[in-house]
Amino acid sequence: MDAWPDTIDVFFATNREMEDGDGEPRFSKTGTPDAFRFGCATLTPPGDWLPVGDGDPIDVLDRWDRKWQRTALTVERQALADAGAARAMLGASATLAPLKAALADPDGDVLILIHGFASTFDLALKRAAEIAVRYS
Repeated sequence: MDAWPDTIDVFFATNREMEDGDGEPRFSKTGTPDAFRFGCATLTPPGDWLPVGDGDPIDVLDRWDRKWQRTALTVERQALADAGAARAMLGASATLAPLKAALADPDGDVLILIHGFASTFDLALKRAAEIAVRYS
């Protein structure tokens, strides 16, 4: 890739619990079998690649991860608020519509990342964005 994109959209599905973090939606470290949420996060990449051979690999990776910034997080609603909202797109439908459009383009690709159980929600978003940038 010649240049980093300004932002990267990462669509997600998660069973993690919602938490309120200063008015911004956040997800807990634990999941629940009773909820499945869909949405999109917009990330701003650091603009440079992970430095190699610059000290302890875990420390280098941690410093580089902190350079990624989540600039937006949209969690789609899962239920209709009232009878007048019957035509609203919910959860999976609202999140998957842009993915369907990308796949309709002959050059469109969709990458699916399934993260490990010990990964935080934000780290999973960063890894998906990093892989998308590196291999697109």
